[in-house]
Amino acid sequence: MTRLTSPHGLTLPLTFALLALGCDPTPADGGDTDTGDTDGALTDPTSSTDPTGSTDPTDPTDGSTGETGDCPTLGQTDFTGDVTFPAGCYQVPSVVAIDGRVEMEAGVEMHFGSLSTLVVANGGVIIASGSVEAPVLLTAADLSWGGIDLSGSASSENRLEGVEIDTVDGNAIDVGGASRLSVINSTIRDNEGVGLAVDAGSEVIVQGSSFSGNDVPMHLALEHVAGLSDDNTLTGNTDDLVLVDGGTLAEDATWSPVGVPLRLQSDARFEGALDLLPGIVLEFGLDGALWVSTSGSIHAEGTAESPVTMRGAENERGYWKGLAVESKATANTLRHCVVENAGASQWNGATETVTGIWLPDQSKLVVADSILRGSGGSALGSQGGADISGFAGNTIEDNASTLMVSPNMAADIEASNTFSRNDDGFVRVEYSGADTIEEAGTWAALGVPYRVLERMRVAAAWELAPGAVVEVAQDVNISIDSGGSISAIGTADAPVRFVGAESLRGYWQGIEIHTVTASNVFEHAEVVHAGSEGFNGSDDSDGALFIGGFGGDGSVTIGNTRIESSGGFGVSVWDDSQLLGCDNVTFADNEKADVFVRPNGASSAC
Repeated sequence: MTRLTSPHGLTLPLTFALLALGCDPTPADGGDTDTGDTDGALTDPTSSTDPTGSTDPTDPTDGSTGETGDCPTLGQTDFTGDVTFPAGCYQVPSVVAIDGRVEMEAGVEMHFGSLSTLVVANGGVIIASGSVEAPVLLTAADLSWGGIDLSGSASSENRLEGVEIDTVDGNAIDVGGASRLSVINSTIRDNEGVGLAVDAGSEVIVQGSSFSGNDVPMHLALEHVAGLSDDNTLTGNTDDLVLVDGGTLAEDATWSPVGVPLRLQSDARFEGALDLLPGIVLEFGLDGALWVSTSGSIHAEGTAESPVTMRGAENERGYWKGLAVESKATANTLRHCVVENAGASQWNGATETVTGIWLPDQSKLVVADSILRGSGGSALGSQGGADISGFAGNTIEDNASTLMVSPNMAADIEASNTFSRNDDGFVRVEYSGADTIEEAGTWAALGVPYRVLERMRVAAAWELAPGAVVEVAQDVNISIDSGGSISAIGTADAPVRFVGAESLRGYWQGIEIHTVTASNVFEHAEVVHAGSEGFNGSDDSDGALFIGGFGGDGSVTIGNTRIESSGGFGVSVWDDSQLLGCDNVTFADNEKADVFVRPNGASSAC
């Protein structure tokens, strides 16, 4: 069978949890006590081994001293049919299969040989009912044994309660497909494999149990994580983590912290609602990813003291691929989260789509009060019209790049975010099919510049806060089109700046304005390094600001503004367009005249 590990148990009180599986939480009937009965019930092992008939577990004559040489030896026939083992010690030197109902009462000790495995086969039931004072002990007679293997045992009565299992050479408990098991208040320790391994398709409850001294405590199928109780102890193993197989989970799931990381072995896709509770830690293997499908959602809301953490299995920049959110569910939230060391590879084949958090077109995600760190590309990126409104209070640090957003998304980045120690110290503004600002918004002063990498159109009211800096790539322009306006109003101490991505005269094309509105204002602003080429093919259209022209008439008011290092004019005014105000405007180091006014109805106050 596949070797997995983990519990699909519910986080209910034991009685309700077992009832949910159809279990009777009351102790099972001890079985027939008539030693002459032929139903296979063992209630007095001394009847065939101790002529005195003593039942005192401390009497060496009754086979319960704990010395295996004094214990009766059991074989397959002793586990056939319905059997009850009372307190006492027993030797099991070979593999035995349970195909009926086998009960082990408090105080049972079974010492297994090196070739022995306890197999609970299809139709078999195992019930071990120990206590703190008198646990059921399943251990090796010598160095090790083969553990418990449930193979198709679907009974809801399967229960290990108050059980101690140790010295297994391999997985202590294997739960195969279509099996069911409850592990309650038990101790799984000092085994050479996984403490509890569970195949997909099985049902497991694990509550109040301790796993220590194993290679790893558990290995789960994806479907079982939601049932993992937080009252288990999973520390003191070679690797303190729960291994989780990847795959697709269709149903809603709430994942709780378990005191150790949950390490996803491969990509996991969620088609329902995923809720990650404060303090949970998810680790991902090399290039692993967590996908939220269009039908799913993710709600990861930690606290400042107990964040939700998603990280690589190794502390290396760009180790795992990251989180992709494809849905536009309003529940999609990362708050008080840490997402680190993602950005291992591209999401859609384009090199710029190496991002720690990936948002396809029309998706939605609120990211607030979180840390985005160590991405091999951008910390967060989207090439379309994703919604990141509420992107506030985040720390974006030690990434190859900060953020990659479309023009319409940039206004969602609030000034309360901080950026530090990123290789590319700017916010990438590019589009891939979403090149236009279509909703009114303000670009905040972020402490790092926005870098416009492709032509950007403005079809709504675009405002820039004092101190905002917009860098523009070579030969790229910004166009204020029908329905759009630009309000770049800074202060003397914090001007709004439009500059080239490189500090070269005539590096980018400039800003063209094709709307007539009083909202078009440059006040305490700078436009530097523009004028790389004309806007309409004419030699007179190469201005840092180009007003009017074939795109429609325009108007703008300029005051306390600097226009410098243009490869053409400072301002070029065409047709019936107007440069309305020109108060305290400084022109410096421009290739051509400060202002060109085309003699065809255009006017300039300069």
